[in-house]
Amino acid sequence: MQTDHAGRRSFLTGLVLFAGATSLARRARAQAATEGSGLSEAAKAALQRKRAAREKVAASPSRSMPQLEMVPFDARIGTSVYDSFGAGTFNSIENIRLRWLTLKDAGAPDYFALVPHAATPFSFQRPNGGAVIAPRHMFTDGGSVPWVAQFVTNLSPWGYGPAYLVHDWLFDLHHCGQTDLSFESVRDVMMEAIKTLMETGICPKSEWTFWALYQGISSDKAREYWDTDTGGCTLPPDLQE
Repeated sequence: MQTDHAGRRSFLTGLVLFAGATSLARRARAQAATEGSGLSEAAKAALQRKRAAREKVAASPSRSMPQLEMVPFDARIGTSVYDSFGAGTFNSIENIRLRWLTLKDAGAPDYFALVPHAATPFSFQRPNGGAVIAPRHMFTDGGSVPWVAQFVTNLSPWGYGPAYLVHDWLFDLHHCGQTDLSFESVRDVMMEAIKTLMETGICPKSEWTFWALYQGISSDKAREYWDTDTGGCTLPPDLQE
């Protein structure tokens, strides 16, 4: 009987704690929904276009992200893919400023705004003194890593964050009609950025991770988003801190 009473007390205690946690989460969401982060109407419209396009592609049954377990990894191929890209240079990586967007502004709790540093903004220069890419004010949720793959080491949406920012920026420029770069060129820029992070020790070096990310951003799903009509520019008006 004592064990039975103890079990009931434990169960009731768990219910109370769960109810308390649920209440706190509900209040936090309500607070976020009422506060906002001061986005202009034009910025909100750009974000909504981006969200709508991404959700449309995510819901599309015609194409899917590659299932990594169905694409056998060969170490020789992984090394070949890794070696086929050069490393560039990140500048002022310490000046990356991301501001979390509330539910009121984003409609989802996983979007951030990149706010460029006024004096020394973050940028990436492609290998061998190539083009310099300097992302400006933009919206991002990090890398588009399927949630089922986020349990794999190094495959979180922010594991190679600076490279994902560069990639997102170039996709946005494409959807705004402000770049002539092709889908393949933008993919290559991201892989160069990831290799730079790996080779400089900023992020973990793994040829398997490199290969897996290459598979993801080369996928039909990624190309489908590239080809999607977003109904307008997905970049907000520029600003800096």
